Amino acid sequence: GNTNFSDLAAKIGEIAAQLSQPVLLKEVGSGFSPQDAELAIAYNIHYVDVAGSGGTSWSRVEHLRQPKKNEGRLGLTFQDWGIPTPLALEQLSPYRDRLTLIASGGIRSGVDMAKALILGASLCGIAHPFLAPAMKSADLVVELIQRMKKEFVIALFLLGVKTARDLIGNQALLL
Repeated sequence: GNTNFSDLAAKIGEIAAQLSQPVLLKEVGSGFSPQDAELAIAYNIHYVDVAGSGGTSWSRVEHLRQPKKNEGRLGLTFQDWGIPTPLALEQLSPYRDRLTLIASGGIRSGVDMAKALILGASLCGIAHPFLAPAMKSADLVVELIQRMKKEFVIALFLLGVKTARDLIGNQALLL
């Protein structure tokens, strides 16, 4: 693929300005920094999936895709590179009035979802936990969704809040 990322923010901004629909920026496992947030806002982009480290490592995926004869350790060396999702959410909290944050990268349960909302996410993205069940049946995926929903609802109850909206950015619940 094209590895020339010079002026990428400006290029994304140009495309976003031409679209009638909102643009969502999604990291791919390295986290989203405050500097990234400033650029998104400057280009009138208000939706960000932080996709921090702790989830799928695309560096590791690329390592696994390497033909054996070209096997190197670069993908493994950088597999943990980036800002972990909780830290990215914490660092982006000053921007919550201008950005809608989506937490992905290491979200594995309903409890993780509750924590992500407390840290400022409005939504969560989850992939890895669904992989094994999806390989077997749709029913197992539905069961996992139902279990995660139950975990989330119990977390709300234990935190003494009634709705998910009551969690968003409510860091007093972490104390």
